[in-house]
Amino acid sequence: MSESKRTNNETRENKPTCLVIMPFSDPDGYSPGHFRKIYEQILSPAIVAAGYTPHRIDENAESTMIHGKLLDQLVNAPMVLCDLSSKNPNVLYELGIRHAFDKPVVLVQEKGQDRIFDIAGLTTTEYRKERLYDEVIADQQTIAEAIRQTTSAEKYSIMSLIQLTPATINKDKQISGEDRTKILLTDIYQKLSRIEERSSSIQTPTSHAEGDPGKLDTEKRLRNLMSMVRIAMNSPEKSLSSAARYNLHALMRSLDDAIVDCQRVINPNRRLIMDAKQLLAKLTLFLSEQNETVNV
Repeated sequence: MSESKRTNNETRENKPTCLVIMPFSDPDGYSPGHFRKIYEQILSPAIVAAGYTPHRIDENAESTMIHGKLLDQLVNAPMVLCDLSSKNPNVLYELGIRHAFDKPVVLVQEKGQDRIFDIAGLTTTEYRKERLYDEVIADQQTIAEAIRQTTSAEKYSIMSLIQLTPATINKDKQISGEDRTKILLTDIYQKLSRIEERSSSIQTPTSHAEGDPGKLDTEKRLRNLMSMVRIAMNSPEKSLSSAARYNLHALMRSLDDAIVDCQRVINPNRRLIMDAKQLLAKLTLFLSEQNETVNV
C-alpha cells in the first residue's frame, strides 16, 4: 500500500463517523449515478471538512439488520447527515429512528424542492444538483458548517420540544441464527433486485453487436472485478483489517455497477452475469462474517 493510501486509511479510522442516509438508487427524473455523485462530490468532502469520516449506509454488508447493526448505526453514530431529496420513504424511516433517539442529525436537500411538512420547521441546508465547480465548493462549506454547528448544539431534535423520552435499545435481546439467515438472504435478494431495477430503467444499450468492442470491454471489466474479489476473499488472514474491508466494500459497489453495465449490452453473456451475481451474494456473506469477527 502506498504511503498516501495508508495515511488516508489511518485518517479515516481516527475520525468519528458521520453516517449518511440518502437514496441508494436514482428515482424517475434523475440521471444514472446522480446521488452517488452528490455523495462523492458534495456530501463526503463536507463531512471530512467538518472533522468526520463519511460512511453511507449502503457502503457495506452492515446495511442489513443482522444483530440490529442498521439500528445500531442509526442510533450510535456520532453524527448523521440525512439527504431528504426526492422524499425517499426509506430515508424518512431512518430519519424517524434517529429522531426518536434524540441524536444529532443534519438535514440537507436539493435546492428548489418543497419542504416536507412535518419537519418543515427544522433547519435544512440546501445544495445545487447541477454540481458546477464554484457551487460545489460553496455547498461543501455550507454543509460542513451545518455539521459543526450541530456538533456543538445542546439539543438535536424535536424530542425535547415536545417533552418525550428518547427511545432505548434492549441490548440483551439476540437474533436467532435462523432469523439472521433469513435477514441476510433478504439483503442479498434486495441487492440483486436493485441491479435488475437499474438495468431495466436504462433504455439505451451500450453496444449493438456480439463483437462490438463496447460489449467486450464491459465483459472484460466484469471479469477483472470478479477476479479481484475472489483474490481478496481468499486472503489467508483470519480477520481482515479495516482498510481491507473498506476496499472490499468498494469492490462490491464496482461489481454491482459492472453487472448492470453487462446486462445493458445487446446479447449479454448471461452465464457471466449469473456467475457475477453468485459472487456478489458470496461477497455479501463473506463481509457479514468479517463484520461478526471484528464485532463492528
